[in-house]
Amino acid sequence: MDGFIAVAKVGDLNLGEMKMVEADGEAILLANVNGEIHAVSDICSHAGASLSDGLLEGQEIECPLHGNRYNVITGAYLDGPGPEDIPRYTVQIDGEIIFVGPA
Repeated sequence: MDGFIAVAKVGDLNLGEMKMVEADGEAILLANVNGEIHAVSDICSHAGASLSDGLLEGQEIECPLHGNRYNVITGAYLDGPGPEDIPRYTVQIDGEIIFVGPA
C-alpha cells in the first residue's frame, strides 16, 4: 500500500462498532473507539482468523477463533496463544471519507 486509499464513510461506523474493509488486497479492521476511527489488520497473527468476526470491547478486539486479544489503536498483542502484534495503519478523514495508509 503506497499511499492513502478511501475505504469507507464516517457514517458507516457508529461509536463502538467495527468493520472489515479491503485496501490493495489487504483486509483491514476499522474500529470506532471513543469517536475516533482506528485501523489495524483484520487478520489474527496466531491462526489467520478474521478479527472483525470477534468481539470489540473498548480498545480491545478478541479473535473469535482462539481468543487472542489486541489493542485496536496500536495493534499490540495483549493476551492469547500467539504473542505477535498485528499491523497498524494510519487513518485520515477528509469530509465524510475514511482513508487508510501505511503506519
